[in-house]
Amino acid sequence: MQNENEKINDYQEQYNELMDEEKEKKGKKRFILILLFFLILFFSIIGLTYSYYRNYTNMKNNIKLNIDLDGDGIPDLNIDTNNDGICDINCDTNGDNIPDYNIDYFDDKISHFNIDTDGDGIPDKNLLNQDLDGDGKCDLNCDIDGDGRPDTNIDIDGDGKPDLNIDTDGDGKPDLNIDTDGDGKP
Repeated sequence: MQNENEKINDYQEQYNELMDEEKEKKGKKRFILILLFFLILFFSIIGLTYSYYRNYTNMKNNIKLNIDLDGDGIPDLNIDTNNDGICDINCDTNGDNIPDYNIDYFDDKISHFNIDTDGDGIPDKNLLNQDLDGDGKCDLNCDIDGDGRPDTNIDIDGDGKPDLNIDTDGDGKPDLNIDTDGDGKP
């Protein structure tokens, strides 16, 4: 009987060893999968960061600066005011010769619309074509003719209220405080 008990104990020990080995294999597989997941995540983040940096520097470095569109000898597009090689005013990021951010409305070398305050090339203040009430129609700084500059409901001071060429009846044409000569005054 003792012989049989020893055999059962031996089998039990072998069984326990096999189960421990199986648990260890599963633990190693789980560790490897988790490690692979984090490696893929890490390299994806590094790749995206590098890609963004490369695209950002290419955009900044490949943009042609101080373009004179009307031939008067004064730059109209991608104006670099401080000669650092980066566009400061009337910046065109997509090459359509229409400013996309830091738009100078009065040709006074000051950004008035689509102002990029953090230098990332994305406008974040006093935006064009704002739909304030969510009805799908422009309510503030409306660019009717697609030239990259607002035509109606113009908010000059960035307070979120129209100051010039106010369209009161919603027909797309200014009715109040009309600026006929483009000097920024009604």
